Amino acid sequence: MRLRYGPYAGRSTELLLLRAPDYAKWVLSHRPDGALGRDFSELMAAFDARPLQHACACGAPANQVRAYPNSTELLILCDHCAGQPALGDVTSEVTDYAAALEHVRQTCVRAHRKAQRRIIRRLAAAKGLPPRITEAAAEAFLYGVCLEPTRRQSREAATTR
Repeated sequence: MRLRYGPYAGRSTELLLLRAPDYAKWVLSHRPDGALGRDFSELMAAFDARPLQHACACGAPANQVRAYPNSTELLILCDHCAGQPALGDVTSEVTDYAAALEHVRQTCVRAHRKAQRRIIRRLAAAKGLPPRITEAAAEAFLYGVCLEPTRRQSREAATTR
């Protein structure tokens, strides 16, 4: 879906979910039942369904992502490494979109907007998003696993009429 008005006019919701998570969060908190809110909810589910692509530092497949308080740096870990006593009490788990934004809200002191954008970008990179986020890359990342292109195309066709 493309936005028709406001500061993000002409941009797709797929791109905004990855580049402007603060806006997606605002839409979901103010108008969750609107067309835009429903679209962001579906895209967040697709984001969360993506598996981690990076390996743990020990070389094992990663299945957990953690972050230290007041930081957007991510620790990508396997079960064995995540069970280390030094990590358990200090870090918070940020394996999905909402948890990453909640981590920023609860632990980051300043610059929430920048921190939200940074942590989502890093989490998306851990899930396989290329470094440069274009509209095509955002769509391939989000629709490649969970949503079928025909559904997206039918939604866009309905909004352009």
